[in-house]
Amino acid sequence: MTTIIDRPCIDKCWNWYDSYGEICVGCGCCSKDTLTRVKNRLAVMERQLHEEENFDGWDDSPFLCEIQHENHEKNLLYYKKRIACYKGWLTRLERRKGSG
Repeated sequence: MTTIIDRPCIDKCWNWYDSYGEICVGCGCCSKDTLTRVKNRLAVMERQLHEEENFDGWDDSPFLCEIQHENHEKNLLYYKKRIACYKGWLTRLERRKGSG
């Protein structure tokens, strides 16, 4: 007999990319500890950037491929901005933790 134990996402789950808003994937992005939460969100953003950089599922239709390229460029920019934001936040948190 197989038993699966999972838990639903908390309200306002941050990591919909992995959880689809259905099952908590244990990523730590909703941790109550701010430092843990920021580290995990940064890791998710870096992984998503890596996946976007290596995207190769281009459509054969020139029209759809053009839309994909536009979205791809926007996604790259989004992930890079979010990563910079989380790195800055992490630096400030670690500095504050070290001085406290």
